[in-house]
Amino acid sequence: MRTTPYRIGIDARFFRSSTAGIGTYTRELLHHLFALDQVNQYVVFITPADVAEWDIAQKNVQCVVTSATHFTYAEQTIFLKELLQAKLDLVHFLNFNHPILYTKPFIATLQDFTVYYHPVGRSQKSRLRRAAFIATLKHSLTAARLILPISQNSANDAKKVFGIPEEKMQVVYEGGPDQVALPTDAKERVHGCVGDASYFLFVSAWRPHKGLITLLEGYRLYRESGNRKEKLVLVGNQKAATSEMLDALAQHPFRDDIITPGFISQETLDSLYGHTTAFVMPSEYEGFGLGILEAFAHHAPVITADNSSLPELGGDAVAYFETRNAASLADMLQKVATHPHYAEELRTKGGKQLQKFSWDKCAQETLEAYYKILATTS
Repeated sequence: MRTTPYRIGIDARFFRSSTAGIGTYTRELLHHLFALDQVNQYVVFITPADVAEWDIAQKNVQCVVTSATHFTYAEQTIFLKELLQAKLDLVHFLNFNHPILYTKPFIATLQDFTVYYHPVGRSQKSRLRRAAFIATLKHSLTAARLILPISQNSANDAKKVFGIPEEKMQVVYEGGPDQVALPTDAKERVHGCVGDASYFLFVSAWRPHKGLITLLEGYRLYRESGNRKEKLVLVGNQKAATSEMLDALAQHPFRDDIITPGFISQETLDSLYGHTTAFVMPSEYEGFGLGILEAFAHHAPVITADNSSLPELGGDAVAYFETRNAASLADMLQKVATHPHYAEELRTKGGKQLQKFSWDKCAQETLEAYYKILATTS
């Protein structure tokens, strides 16, 4: 019977908020995990870019700042050396990238298969780089002692693409945000963005698989189908936008009613969520679909495509449309906008659905996974 604490390493090199969804997962998991476990010794690895936001001061948590950033040669060499020097009983990699020569026990969180199905940026332009990403993903899933997919859909992808057996995976859902209290000046913030008009809201980076083309076409069909005046607010980083997306926006017959505010404060975003006719998530693939839970937390009706993990997150609290089907999306926009009782039903169900996703539960199940593997390696 072991009487000394375990030494557990966590790769938290996505800790900073600029890393979007995986950053949220990293920060929330660590905060709740360390509140739960003050016995075992943790060695947490972050990068210099994460230091400004590092806010954990706990006796059993050691923070190591590594120069090895993601998807670099240093990750395979310097980070490997640092992991070995730490003499860890177990390492938890919070994403698939890891030093492939690390042979000691580790667990890997499986976020999604976006790099496989929808490569973007350098991974899209370089076949060699994409091949390296996929090889690293496969090695992570095959070499890990246990895989923690963040949705059943991600687990299904691992089984389908690489033949990973179900018994090697333990789905651990991320948590959802708490119900959001809107700023006292929420109406003024909304008015400053869209005036007095009703509006649909889209919040996402403008990546090709996020369904923006479908949304623009669905919005056109909706506006042309009757005397409706809702505007469309597109919030998100446009750096990954394709020429097709930008052209569709520029040539849109209702371009004057499509608002692209760029970067906005959290208070303004909260305000837009809280007063929207509906939050629309037309994405063609999501590993978890955190945006659905964020909309629930703001008491917003939600419309999403019917693919990947989105039905897992949305349950019966979402209005679904057929993926890439603009006419189907237009029908849902019409239904939510013109049937207030239906919209209110979605709001009520959304609040209940949100309660199923807890960061406390995520941390508890993650800690149980650690002990499950540690029991076989001690």
